[in-house]
Amino acid sequence: MRPNHTVNQKGVSVEMKRHCIFTLVALGSWITSLPFTTAQPLEPQTTPPELIVCGFYGRVTDERGQVIPGACVFYRAEGWSEDVQVRGGETNEAGIYVVKNLSPGGTYRVTVWAAGYQPSEVNGIVPQMKQPQVINVQLEPGGQRFVGRVVDEETGKPLSQARVFIGQALHDPMTRWRGFFGFNRLFARCDQDGRYQLPCPEPGSYYLVAYADGYDQVEAACAVEPDVPAVTVPDLQMKRSRFGVLHLTVLAPDGTTPVEGAEVYLDTGPLPKGGATTAADGTLVLERVNVNWPPVHFLTVWREGYAITVADKVRVTEGQTTSLEIRLISGVALAGQVLDQHGQPVSDRVVTAKPIALRIRDQFWPVWPQERLLLTTDVDKEGRFHIPHLAPGLWSVTSSDKEGVMKGSSQTVTVAADVKEVMVNLQEVR
Repeated sequence: MRPNHTVNQKGVSVEMKRHCIFTLVALGSWITSLPFTTAQPLEPQTTPPELIVCGFYGRVTDERGQVIPGACVFYRAEGWSEDVQVRGGETNEAGIYVVKNLSPGGTYRVTVWAAGYQPSEVNGIVPQMKQPQVINVQLEPGGQRFVGRVVDEETGKPLSQARVFIGQALHDPMTRWRGFFGFNRLFARCDQDGRYQLPCPEPGSYYLVAYADGYDQVEAACAVEPDVPAVTVPDLQMKRSRFGVLHLTVLAPDGTTPVEGAEVYLDTGPLPKGGATTAADGTLVLERVNVNWPPVHFLTVWREGYAITVADKVRVTEGQTTSLEIRLISGVALAGQVLDQHGQPVSDRVVTAKPIALRIRDQFWPVWPQERLLLTTDVDKEGRFHIPHLAPGLWSVTSSDKEGVMKGSSQTVTVAADVKEVMVNLQEVR
């Protein structure tokens, strides 16, 4: 078996709604730890920077020619599928944005959003090497927007450092704009009075999520009716973060042997990048575990040679050290044979198993992203394969050639905790 990557199990909860909120928690902690940047950031420049080897820049203004600072600017290559990552940032105080490091000859699209204005698109942008283009964007008044304020829960004082995002759509809107939204996409910064204005894509139901350094994220559900220019959101009251210490000891299935190098993930968010790992004695200390949010944590532990193991309903007390012992599970083996379209064994194949959902307390919870753990193995001369250490849950199993080209449709396999091995044959279709 060849582990392709590490595990980053998403946090889960007793109810599906809380599962979604846990997702917001983790992404919120990541967003608030960094300024709003992306792999190809928009940088505040007033003249074409020399670093634009291939790209474009411009100014965003209103119908009177006045600059619009803080406008959200997104760009993507045209012709890509909707699930391809959209990159972007915001305009600076002079209304300037810059896009750089693009592929020459590609065709790009830029979309600009600002509260109180209709979104605007510019299509057909073809960047050239060392010839930065000027793409100015003018926004027309209109569109719907959220308006509100973010305050400290205890003092009622405004939080000027807070940012408010569209964290989740609770319906199925934004057909036109679907590829432009995510947790770090459409957002607004609060002013000195803690007030914000956030563009609304279209009528529907949403979660708005507020983040601020030193505070727990807070969300509010909002309904937007047609023809309502401004939707007033009740004050988002943020609670100061409180922390405790979590001392973990990770043991092998025998309950006595410490496991070194086990990767540990708290809820859904990153600890150190890639997770935190246990020491030689199987221990790991998490110094700052939030007590307020979520009040009950999930821990996901994985190491090569063992199955994904989840410890749920973990509570931490403020200012104290909570000790927890986690015993890894050996998991279930997956075995079978790869057959071609004629039913004959195939010897030059690779079989891949990746988790779709883990079974936790008699419920299936999605694994996101699935790419974080791929278990692979080569088949033998008779097309047989054996992959050990699958955790209980739902797994997708596929076969491919040595170059990674799939040779058949994927099969969903249910792995139960009370069996030692699951058999499945993969019938290729081409």
